[in-house]
Amino acid sequence: MADFKGILSRFGFSSFLLVTGIILFFTALSGGQNGLVLAGIAAIVIGAILIILFNSGILKLNLLIVFLALVFAGVAFFAWLDYSSVQRKIDFVKVQDYRESKVVERLMDIRTAQVSYKKLYGQYAGNFDALINHVKNDSMPVVKAIGFVPDTLTEMKAVELGIVTRDTLLISVRDTLFKMDFPIDSLRYVPFSDGGEFKLESGEIEKNQLKVKVFEAFASNEKILHGLNLSEEYIDLEDGLRVGSMTEPHTRGNWE
Repeated sequence: MADFKGILSRFGFSSFLLVTGIILFFTALSGGQNGLVLAGIAAIVIGAILIILFNSGILKLNLLIVFLALVFAGVAFFAWLDYSSVQRKIDFVKVQDYRESKVVERLMDIRTAQVSYKKLYGQYAGNFDALINHVKNDSMPVVKAIGFVPDTLTEMKAVELGIVTRDTLLISVRDTLFKMDFPIDSLRYVPFSDGGEFKLESGEIEKNQLKVKVFEAFASNEKILHGLNLSEEYIDLEDGLRVGSMTEPHTRGNWE
């Protein structure tokens, strides 16, 4: 019994640490953990083995201290690498989300301009020169009610009674749809792409035996994430953000 207690006292903790480390290693391996996590767990296993060798009299105290210092330094190093890897991913996602939000805003502006273009011309613009020219130089009709509508009447009834008249005014598309300082000429450019342009298409498809006008504006991930380090990211650069569709009659964005 005394021998058993002595063995347990000498090897109990280190053996527990060794077995736990081995279990954690294979659990992490089967769970698809990255190499940094596996290396950190392996360092713990090595430390447990060193303690067992010391308790067996094979390894001297001064060597044990040196080896353990190296092992724990390795654990700290791998932990730092793992933290840095996670932090880099968090930082990348923040930048990605910010860039995508700005691209979505630009796509929504393109959609607004396209809807206005179609109201005036009966079709969508097939290129940015036509679309930007529309926003800069075209006007859109706006019906304005002139006169005071009594609380007891609707506007339509007030018009019928001659209390209110309606007048159609032509107002600049730019002043109506966009802020005065909106950079119209930048409508074609994908934000952060260093001059890369959206792919803009328009046409006509048949849906339920009806001819329907359609358009699509698209920005690839390659342009959206231009200049970022993508070597550690699993991103399809050919995919991206789009508004409208050349195959379906809608003007939704694929982020909606």
